[in-house]
Amino acid sequence: MRNQHPVPNSPSAVFRAALVEMAGAAPRLPCGSPPGQNVLMSELLEPVREGHCTCRLVRYRIRGNPLFVHCCHCRWCQRETGAAFALNALIETSRLELLSGQVERVATPSNSGKGQQIVRCNVCRIALWSHYAGAGPVLSFVRVGTLEDPDSAPPDIHIFTSSKQPWVVLPGGIPAVPEYYDRNQYWPPASLERRKVMLAGTA
Repeated sequence: MRNQHPVPNSPSAVFRAALVEMAGAAPRLPCGSPPGQNVLMSELLEPVREGHCTCRLVRYRIRGNPLFVHCCHCRWCQRETGAAFALNALIETSRLELLSGQVERVATPSNSGKGQQIVRCNVCRIALWSHYAGAGPVLSFVRVGTLEDPDSAPPDIHIFTSSKQPWVVLPGGIPAVPEYYDRNQYWPPASLERRKVMLAGTA
């Protein structure tokens, strides 16, 4: 009969042992995590993306896939970026980990009138992510261009296309709306559930 248990030095046994060791280690806590919080095994197996500012003093990591990715064509984003649009990956701040460097939060006006907090490197001043007044600090809008692999986070929707630059041609197959949108109509169920859990933690 074939032995169903892995040989102690087999690759599968070594891999399992490594996972056990990782689970037992004290991982670096994400931004905003309460002291003593442990990272679950399932979270260790989630996709990981890292990013940095231009001077590379600030490095960060996001764990898991974004809830949704906005390509915003509003005039405010055009002005703030000096470009035709802004590309933001929405993710829970608990999944965002500052690996190195120091950041500063800059209060900035927003189209809603409620403002936003833009998180920047305190040396090169590159914007890395921001927090809008709606969900507050528990939700981060990560600047996709600061990811080491920005190709891994393409837009899920184009918003405020009523003010997009006329030379921008939107690709087919991706939702596009003239202003904002109803997340219940566009977000995948898993993202809606994660958002519910995120907001429940602020109650």
